[in-house]
Amino acid sequence: MPNNCNLYTYITIHLKRRLFPQPFGESARIQAVPALYGHAPWNQFLRRGWSVHQETMSLFLQRVDQLEQVDSHLQCFPYQVLLTTAPIRLFYEFYGID
Repeated sequence: MPNNCNLYTYITIHLKRRLFPQPFGESARIQAVPALYGHAPWNQFLRRGWSVHQETMSLFLQRVDQLEQVDSHLQCFPYQVLLTTAPIRLFYEFYGID
């Protein structure tokens, strides 16, 4: 059976624990080199209604301003991107799907 993979920031992992099987959440690992073109790294700067989360954006910009090496740019993001994976059968069991 295939695995279900998901990328999201640390901020949302706590919210998703109630929605997904425990092994899925426990599999979360920081993605060493996240794709900066996806939603995961950038959604942490948005609030509902697509307004900018000023505190998070300010922290990011402050870190960018203090950046000494371009290779360290991922450390500027307030929350790390996590990669999770679990067998699809766990989701079927968790949701009671036959």
